[in-house]
Amino acid sequence: MKRFADAIKIIAADIGGLKEFRKQGGGLPDFLANRLQTGDTAACVAARLLEYFCLDDNRRFNNFMPGVQLTISFLNYTTGPDASIQSIKDLRAILEATPTTNQLKQWAEANYPE
Repeated sequence: MKRFADAIKIIAADIGGLKEFRKQGGGLPDFLANRLQTGDTAACVAARLLEYFCLDDNRRFNNFMPGVQLTISFLNYTTGPDASIQSIKDLRAILEATPTTNQLKQWAEANYPE
């Protein structure tokens, strides 16, 4: 869990810092303190990042691209392979279709095997 939290902090700092990842009712510190669990896989964390930063209360994509960038960079950093254009297109289609947590996790597992 600490490894994932450290990776997220490093990547967020590169993207724009903690200020970039503030949202009503929380932000990156809240995510790190309350959304990471022992035993999480990179795919679980990626799904939660997307939910937390990129979906509104109705599970619609809120167009917060730094959240997408954070998620993809996190997966690249923790699993190794870089994102393919097709995987990013697939993610876009999923985000535009009010995704479930499981759909987001399945996308991450399919494109970033650990």
